[in-house]
Amino acid sequence: MLFNRRRQALVIFFALLIFGARPFAADRQPDFAEIAKHVQAFRKERRGPFQGIRWFCPDRTVIPARERCEQSGGIQHALQKDIVLRWRTDHHIFLGQILAGTPFVDFLDEDHNNARLKQYQLEKFLQTTDDGWIMRRARYYRGAYQAEDESAWGNDFLKYLLSQDKILEEQFFLVRQAVKDIPHNGNDDKSTQIRALAKTIADSLPGFMDLRVKIHGRPDASDLDSVREFRASNREEIWPSLAAKFQRLADGMAAVYAESGVESLRKYLALIPLQYPVGLELSNLVLGKGTPEDGFRTSARKIASLLITIRRHLPNTQSAEIRLALMDLSSELEAIQFRNIARWQTRTLGELLEKNYVLAKSAAGCGFFEVWEWERLETELLLPQTQRDVKLDKLLALTKTTNRSIEWGTRMVQAVYGHEVALFSHFEPLVHSFIDDRTRSSILLPYGELASKLAEISNKYSGVSMHLLDLAGQNQVLGLNPGFTKGELVVVTGLQAEVVFSQNKIYAMRRAPGDLKPVAGILTVSEGNAVSHVQLLARNLGIPNANISLGNLEDLAKYSGKTVFYAVSDRGSVVMKLASEMTLEETTLVAETQEQGNRHKIAIPTDEIDLDQTAILRLSNLRSSDSGRICGPKAANLGQLKAIFPEKVVPGLVIPFGVFHAHMAQRIPDTNVTYWQFLQAIFAQAGQDRERGVPENTVEDRVLARLGRLRAAIEKMQLLPGFLTALQDDFHREFGVELGELPIFIRSDTNMEDLQEFTGAGLNLTVFNIRDREEILQSIRRVWASPFTERSFKWRQKYLLNPENVYPSLLLLPSVNVEKSGVVITTGIFSSNPDDMVVAMNWGGGGAVEGQAAETYLLVSDGRDLLIYPAREPEYLYLPDEGGVSRRSVHFNEAILTKSDRTKLRLLAADIRRILPGMPGIETKGPFDIELGFWHDQIWLFQVRPFVENKLAQSSSYLNRLDFVVDLNRSISLSAPFQI
Repeated sequence: MLFNRRRQALVIFFALLIFGARPFAADRQPDFAEIAKHVQAFRKERRGPFQGIRWFCPDRTVIPARERCEQSGGIQHALQKDIVLRWRTDHHIFLGQILAGTPFVDFLDEDHNNARLKQYQLEKFLQTTDDGWIMRRARYYRGAYQAEDESAWGNDFLKYLLSQDKILEEQFFLVRQAVKDIPHNGNDDKSTQIRALAKTIADSLPGFMDLRVKIHGRPDASDLDSVREFRASNREEIWPSLAAKFQRLADGMAAVYAESGVESLRKYLALIPLQYPVGLELSNLVLGKGTPEDGFRTSARKIASLLITIRRHLPNTQSAEIRLALMDLSSELEAIQFRNIARWQTRTLGELLEKNYVLAKSAAGCGFFEVWEWERLETELLLPQTQRDVKLDKLLALTKTTNRSIEWGTRMVQAVYGHEVALFSHFEPLVHSFIDDRTRSSILLPYGELASKLAEISNKYSGVSMHLLDLAGQNQVLGLNPGFTKGELVVVTGLQAEVVFSQNKIYAMRRAPGDLKPVAGILTVSEGNAVSHVQLLARNLGIPNANISLGNLEDLAKYSGKTVFYAVSDRGSVVMKLASEMTLEETTLVAETQEQGNRHKIAIPTDEIDLDQTAILRLSNLRSSDSGRICGPKAANLGQLKAIFPEKVVPGLVIPFGVFHAHMAQRIPDTNVTYWQFLQAIFAQAGQDRERGVPENTVEDRVLARLGRLRAAIEKMQLLPGFLTALQDDFHREFGVELGELPIFIRSDTNMEDLQEFTGAGLNLTVFNIRDREEILQSIRRVWASPFTERSFKWRQKYLLNPENVYPSLLLLPSVNVEKSGVVITTGIFSSNPDDMVVAMNWGGGGAVEGQAAETYLLVSDGRDLLIYPAREPEYLYLPDEGGVSRRSVHFNEAILTKSDRTKLRLLAADIRRILPGMPGIETKGPFDIELGFWHDQIWLFQVRPFVENKLAQSSSYLNRLDFVVDLNRSISLSAPFQI
């Protein structure tokens, strides 16, 4: 204790009253509440988003409807209201778009990552699914737009778009989706209209819900008869306007299924020359003969082949007209495959795997995978025709690859449209279903259903079990991190930014946020990045984590707010049940864990910290043995790496613990209390509150509020004159330039991270690429203050006994504007083989660690490089020489890591495995977590830490019993009938 209890009480009383919350300035952004209010009004107004009809003349003048343009070629249509036009100019939000007369370059909007085109697609979706949306009444506004003008413009625009080889190569998926959405040649997406009508009817007539689910989930020709029968048997409940919707639904389904076969493709034979590879395959498909016993098998295989042929050969076609015909053909082929694939009845495992391959190939042809991704995926899914059986381990690997490849596809939709969906969601929540609709109306839907069936078979053979309440489609669940817990289930279906996370609750959501606070358990639709800081923390702390489907998330919604037991085994079995259904063993397990409480927490020793070391240090003079004594492990281990690999680590400076403590010993302005005394007083007061029986939640809230005041005070702290002089001198000595002439990174490096028992990954602040002298000085204060944020404190408190005894050192490194960066884990976290390794990489700086959808490989010890996930991050960080960061758009048509890159990473990992464990201060033999980047084909190392997993979760007898012991070398016949 630094002072007696009376003195302590006075300091507490005085110190805790003197600080207010630090104000912050909000960035200028749209008034989304205002936009939402107008959107609601537009739905009811006769003219919707329009103010009137105008002439739009060739000279770009706009004149009243009763006048005439001086030149011929004018177009008459509606003009948007002034407020709508202001949203365009001020915020790049486009509503009520009319295509005719729009300059092609403006609509393509390449300077804003095609935002205007994408917003048109979102608006069209909303109009289809929400009874016209803002055009609900305005669609009947005479002269607002002319369908023939829209179609003519669309035809010309799509030819312009398809004539551009670069965008076709880089953004095939977007281009193909645009062809489906933009009116031209009388195209009409009947499938989307059918889905929208089925939803509208079910919303009005709950008894129709089962049919709606069938139409959305497993559509086929029998649905038409079912709709007609339902209408006939429920006539008394169907009012006239609803009857009209039933008629439109039946007419649409009749039109779709009347042309559901390949014979509907004959029209393309006259448009696509036979000498084209596509023309030859198309002729073979349309004119070829099948047998009744064949079902749809031969046609499905031919369609998959034709889809990928179109994808590969379309850039070689010179005519824009033929390119457009090929894209239209591709869309129709997908629709036929989608409607008819259920006719291919599989009876054996071999047939199921063949159908799986065909659907994956179809998805690649439709743009959900890039061509290079498909080439890697194909080698994993395609079995030799002569193969008669398959080993269980190969079947399990193939099943996981299939499940993950479906996420490749859904991530493609998210990556392309996610930004605009997020923008629209601020004023129209209905847009959240856009990505789901794009997925479920595509070939990914039957592919996902087959993957579920394949997973069910694999689970039966492998002894992995899924028991998630009463959810359907449980076989698409994939256990990620082992652990068990009990808590309230919170299902997040809306904006995640609005969620307040609690360490006692279990969260089901689309994607775990990069700044996730402590939680009891996680279930996510996106598996996420296995090497991100959040995933590493979850693995370290034994927080159960599983990957679920979007359908699972929707089904879980009815259990939101219920208390559940949730467990994930090491091999991926998942259990979730209501707390009232827990067994005695499960109840005892949870109770014992809660009673043990602090027994599994660790205390970080502070007695060896040398606070007298106040000189700024050169990174090259540090070694791992300095960790926890004068600086954190980040700097100490990087200094060790610089000694081992001097050409792979940049020079750097380290501001030790002692400098932080010296600054904390200053008195806070206008008080008699030092910063350090104030920090100690916070926890002393918390102890007194607990002694008085104050509820723990209240104690924690008070601690966090006081830490917030301390953090604000540190960020305004006066820097000691001697420190400023030393920093300027040492900066020039180490980097050869003055402070403020070189952009640098400033990284927090505390005594409470990168430990053998606790990773602490990503809890504290890193400031990217700052150059201005004053910004550097202020960033030093901000990084010193970052261990006292709510998130950082809560994670430390969950695992450590003394979270208040945190000492930050700082690591200053010159910025390296790497072309690509990411993480290497020197163990096979996807294979459980310690000789394998995992690599995750993104373009630009800061790759993989913040949860980005990174390009991820399992580098197998036998030399194979298995693609686990391709990158799906649409932007990357670029580091300008003048400082700061900018975000640049990136596409996915090329792999990030070359074969040469992966070979270099294998060699680096081998060196680190061999050399590092023998170094003084390195308390682990591995595995290691390495952050690095590539610049000019050379690897640059930024950090190395122990890769920490939760041993208690891995050794739990309860979790181990969820999995059966099986022989992975067991052979399974491909010709034997399967039963599920």
